[in-house]
Amino acid sequence: MIKRLPIKKKIWINFTNEDGIQGQRTYYPNGLLAEEIYYYDDEHELYKEYHYRTSCLIIEYNYSEGLLDGLYKSYYKDGTLKEEGFYIKDLMEGPYKSYHKNGTLKEERFYVKDLMDGPYKKYDPSGTIIDEGHYVKGQKIIE
Repeated sequence: MIKRLPIKKKIWINFTNEDGIQGQRTYYPNGLLAEEIYYYDDEHELYKEYHYRTSCLIIEYNYSEGLLDGLYKSYYKDGTLKEEGFYIKDLMEGPYKSYHKNGTLKEERFYVKDLMDGPYKKYDPSGTIIDEGHYVKGQKIIE
């Protein structure tokens, strides 16, 4: 879920990068980058990223024809990877992983058309498995 950052004073700058792709950047009042968006055309975004007030990246998404499509990643405030997964036409698809603040794997699962489907595992911060199971079309299978 994309969360818009509260920006008291928006500073918007439109640009065209070296490949001719148009975009828009928003800056915090302190001058640090808050948001960056690249556009395919006036209505369709190719890529979007949000930043913490410290300028560390919060989240990055890829788009195709206005829909989430491809790899997405989110980060903790210190820049450590928090989660990563894939979208195809606005639906979660394929492997998903989340991480503890110390960088160790926290959870891994698999999605098919936005529903958990397949094995999943949860880990404590030391890497020990604390829960595991299997899902089919979003329903947990009790063994």
